[in-house]
Amino acid sequence: SRVHKSSAVPGRIHRTKQKRFNLIFGFTTAALILLFIGLSIVLLNTILTPKSRWEHFAVSNQNSSSILLDDGSKVDVNRGSQFFYLSPFTNYERRVRLKGEAFFDVKKSQEAPFYIEAGQFRIRVVGTAFNVRNTGNSFEVNVVKGSVIVQNMSRENDITLVHGGESVRFDTNVNRLVWQPEQDSNCHAWRTRHIVFRNNTLDNVVQTLESVYGIQVDVTNELALKNLALTATFNHDDLPNVIRVIEVTLDVEFQFVDINRYLLKSSH
Repeated sequence: SRVHKSSAVPGRIHRTKQKRFNLIFGFTTAALILLFIGLSIVLLNTILTPKSRWEHFAVSNQNSSSILLDDGSKVDVNRGSQFFYLSPFTNYERRVRLKGEAFFDVKKSQEAPFYIEAGQFRIRVVGTAFNVRNTGNSFEVNVVKGSVIVQNMSRENDITLVHGGESVRFDTNVNRLVWQPEQDSNCHAWRTRHIVFRNNTLDNVVQTLESVYGIQVDVTNELALKNLALTATFNHDDLPNVIRVIEVTLDVEFQFVDINRYLLKSSH
């Protein structure tokens, strides 16, 4: 007997290959369309989103000033300070720089943390109110409410979490950040003009005067000045009156050197 080969098999194979080709072609086309749409969205966002740039906000030595940022955060900048900020902020971070002193009231945003670059230090914020002093010889953060993370970028693992009512400062003697359980009572007296000294050291008194009145005070290296402490309250007092009270109370002398510069020495 003869064996007859079916002529239908090649047809079925052809249709199967055609169907497979159509399926692969369909998937490939869909993937290319999705890729095109994705690239178009990215390109459109790039075109429509304005490019951020650094803005410079400088404050004269005469008065402090305030600025309202794009996100609604408010920054009070002390006299003689310089503040830089990216405008507009991006969707994933808000970044600013400070040279000098400023009080920040930051709008809360989990999606876009607020970063402050202050020399070798960086402060990370979500939403809080705090004062930052970053001068040539001093770095200090006093938190009023909320919490911040302060990092010393020049030293590995030198990171401190600071909550409301606490503070952190950079101690040059140990070359690291030092956390303190309380904040300086006069940390933003430059905004309120209300100064309270309760047995404060002379160094702290001088630092407060420099912050509030925008002056520089050089202290002589006299043994008689080492252990001096001041208790006094000033409310919107002008500088000459404050100097006069300190001179009488501590038996010291503020010698005028130049505009906004004094030499503090013992009166004996």
